[in-house]
Amino acid sequence: MDKNLYEQEGLRQLTNPKYYMEIQESISADTVERINEILTHLNDIGFINDDQYTYLWALVPAEP
Repeated sequence: MDKNLYEQEGLRQLTNPKYYMEIQESISADTVERINEILTHLNDIGFINDDQYTYLWALVPAEP
C-alpha cells in the first residue's frame, strides 16, 4: 500500500468516534495500577509464579 494512503487510512480509523475518543490526560497510571492488581491476584491464586509476576509487573511510565 502506498505510504500516503496507509497514513490516510490510519487517520480515518483513529478519528472515528465509534471506536476511539481523545482523552485529555494520560490514564497510564490507572492502567498500571489495574494491571498490577490483576497480576497480584493471579500470583496469589497460583496461576502465575513469582518469576512471571516479577517479569510482568508494570511500572508507571515517566511523564514527558
